[in-house]
Amino acid sequence: MRRVMVAVLAALVGVTTACSGSPGSSGEDGAGTAETLALYSSGGAAAPVSQLGLPATELKDAFLVSPHQTIKFARWVAAPELTSDQLMAAGLEIKDADGFQVADQALRAPEGHELFIVDADNPDVIPMSQKDALKKVSFALVVGGKSRDLGNSLSAYNLRDALLAVVPAGAEVRLDLTDEGRTQSLDLRTGKRAVAVAAFYPLRQASAGPSERWRYRGSTYTSIIASLNARLSPWTEEKGWAPAGRAWLTGKVSVSVGSLELPLTSKSVRTPATIQVDLGRDLRLSGSGMPARLWPAGTTVFAADPLAPGLPEEATSRAFTVSVPEKLTKFTATFATKVDTPGYVRDPDQSDKSRVATLEAPPR
Repeated sequence: MRRVMVAVLAALVGVTTACSGSPGSSGEDGAGTAETLALYSSGGAAAPVSQLGLPATELKDAFLVSPHQTIKFARWVAAPELTSDQLMAAGLEIKDADGFQVADQALRAPEGHELFIVDADNPDVIPMSQKDALKKVSFALVVGGKSRDLGNSLSAYNLRDALLAVVPAGAEVRLDLTDEGRTQSLDLRTGKRAVAVAAFYPLRQASAGPSERWRYRGSTYTSIIASLNARLSPWTEEKGWAPAGRAWLTGKVSVSVGSLELPLTSKSVRTPATIQVDLGRDLRLSGSGMPARLWPAGTTVFAADPLAPGLPEEATSRAFTVSVPEKLTKFTATFATKVDTPGYVRDPDQSDKSRVATLEAPPR
């Protein structure tokens, strides 16, 4: 079922004739704001611009990321008019400012103007937070240097949506996204970001799993693994924006244990159900601008068999947030713990105590 996502800001019926002076008109200088604006959901097939039968400009990596919002655009087309057949093929329908369908399902831009329509793409990025998103995110369409406030109307922009504006022919069409007090800008004709928070592009993540192997009386190998997963971000819910030139490295370290009994041994004994690990003492980091420790000594967790029931996740893992250089690309995690249970001896030849974590964009 076709539906209009947001009420038309100025009645679209006003641009179905070639004359100027339509509702919302900015005058005769030809360089004003977008005269008429609507946000549509076709409710049908994705990519409504592709259904218009006009040569469209495909956009590459035309997206914005903020703490509470991700939005991406796929393609755009500009035309002096759109017929009722074209609009129907795209799944778009014209409604007036009161939400009633207009009889003449066709659009024509005033002289010196054009209909600019752009549709959405999948951003492949999940916002870092959804808390109070509708209150914190706002958009504006900037045409010819003048801005039209869109509020949070694009917050749910998806693959079946299209943004339509009547703009001066050839004028720059820019989208501004403001979130947590910072504004980023995207040129909708070129797909280039004019203003951006660099650490969002891309959001990079890393993982590492240094481990130690112990032997119990020569018959059982026991591996203790510190699994670190991290993401680099310029903003977090708890810390806010990182200082200039810095970013937040956030994530979690989980500790697990696994045992392997050597074959043909009659006295094999499995590791104890849990082993206490002091993460503040046993896990060290190194790299340009990296803190040596994520927690103070005495921050303990239990290493447990991940397949064994019992311990809650909070008993076997710890979350962290530390300040690091914005351009950090990799760091090393080194893990060396102690097992005080009698009969256990560290096997240094079988241990993999240090692992390099490389911060990369996730696969898309």
